[in-house]
Amino acid sequence: VDFSTAVAIHPSGTPVPGVRTVTALPDGPPPARCVLGFKPQQLDLVAPDLAGRLSEDTVLVSMLAGVEAEELRRRFPMVGAVVRVMPNLP
Repeated sequence: VDFSTAVAIHPSGTPVPGVRTVTALPDGPPPARCVLGFKPQQLDLVAPDLAGRLSEDTVLVSMLAGVEAEELRRRFPMVGAVVRVMPNLP
């Protein structure tokens, strides 16, 4: 997978290896894919700003434990698709 155009939003500014790291959501067109990978209790903080930046062309991929697809659809009604993934670490 080519991550050369990927952008990681990391509020602390700590670099994420292999991708461009920014501290806030960058300006520009809606992303084709948006991956949610933070603690589920932060969803209330993240969703309001992010929701307005996504579109029907965006696929939302969530790794948020315990957050059902229906809840993501409610918070991000404009996205084209919602996909939930769960890492399986030993």
